[in-house]
Amino acid sequence: MNRFSLPDTPGDGWFRIGDKEITTTAIVTALLTVPLLAYAIRPSSIDGLDLRAEPLRDWELWRLATWPMANVPNLFVVLGIVMVYIFGREIETMLDKRRMAWMFGLTVVAPAIVGAAVALVFDFGLAVAGASIAGLGIIAAFTAAQPMARTFLNLPFWVLGAVIVALDVLRLLGARRWAELSVVVASVVVGGLAARSFGISPLEQIPSIPLPHFMVGASTGSVTRSTRGSGRGRKKANLTVVGGGGLDPSAQADMDHLLDKVGAGGLDSLTRGSESASTDTARSCERADFSPHRHSRAMMPGMAETITGIAGLKEREGQHLGYSDWLEITQERINQFAEATGDFQWIHVDPERAKDGPFGTTIAHGYLTLSIGPMLAPQVLQMEGFRMGVNYGCGKVRFPSPVPVGSNLRLGVELKSVEELAPGQAQVTYVYTFEVEGAPKPSCVAEVIVRFYE
Repeated sequence: MNRFSLPDTPGDGWFRIGDKEITTTAIVTALLTVPLLAYAIRPSSIDGLDLRAEPLRDWELWRLATWPMANVPNLFVVLGIVMVYIFGREIETMLDKRRMAWMFGLTVVAPAIVGAAVALVFDFGLAVAGASIAGLGIIAAFTAAQPMARTFLNLPFWVLGAVIVALDVLRLLGARRWAELSVVVASVVVGGLAARSFGISPLEQIPSIPLPHFMVGASTGSVTRSTRGSGRGRKKANLTVVGGGGLDPSAQADMDHLLDKVGAGGLDSLTRGSESASTDTARSCERADFSPHRHSRAMMPGMAETITGIAGLKEREGQHLGYSDWLEITQERINQFAEATGDFQWIHVDPERAKDGPFGTTIAHGYLTLSIGPMLAPQVLQMEGFRMGVNYGCGKVRFPSPVPVGSNLRLGVELKSVEELAPGQAQVTYVYTFEVEGAPKPSCVAEVIVRFYE
């Protein structure tokens, strides 16, 4: 039986029905869909919703907000509703339910005001209705937030967005419907400006418009390159919460099962993941300055195990090699990773806003955690007897729990398998397990594949 309940954390929906979070995007999608059914029952039921000049002269101002709901069932309207849901849901993961409500409000009301002003000042006709036009603002906002996201044709998303907008512009130009054209153009402009002003767009070419605090919360403008700081002293997150927006229950169960298998059965309980074929620049792996510590390899943090040649790798196949020292994850390190990768999501780089987020503080990027492996791994093992080693890729990579700013992180390494490819050549699969001090689950479990050449 489905039950109504309130959300557990500020980042969740407005309320829950059963296990379904009812988000701002879900509510807006429902508001756009219900008029389709109402029209089928009684066509006149949507007559007072569309945006027209004459009713506005009579002060029917609610039409500035209701015009996207004046939906007559057709393919374009349905596609518009689908676009609002898909891209609205993506944007809401970058914002939150409250800011997303303001985003929808701005992309609907502001273009309507522009269109109404053009119609009333220049005495143009105005008849705007439906989700197909309202969806343009959300598409523009998503394009500004993720301009290089790839479409099903492997084209940058901004290309698809430009084509959709251009088709509407050409249609309205041909019909000489100037007021409607102003609504379309304003929708695109407002969507881009809103994305930048809410801090989810990395495009510095778009100006950031200062918005009231009650709209954007603690942080205004772009989050890019604006939040330096050590992050020390922040309250720590509940480490049982899964980062990156969370996993659905079935995925979380699968992840828990995987981790339980690793704990109970060792590395052999893991199945081999698909291997990436991308190869990094070759680098030397010879280390002559460390003496062996063969009797301390399983438990002594920071005591590097020395492995010599392929024969030495085979001797330790299936063994845990040890742990690195603890490394503090600072806000400065997180900010530097954001600048290097272009990933400026607020959960990583906006400490003030993150206080009210699902983790209670900023958290490290998952791939930042993984990228620390080459820095910590030499504390666990040193390689001798090889001309070089080449990173070959990764198998399975999972991020079961977040890494809050200010927490201590260490790396555990297991040598899962050694496969001889040819005389003097071997492919080695390690399992890297990154742990946050005091956390009940690892923050990252990754199969890392390296090829060595004697």
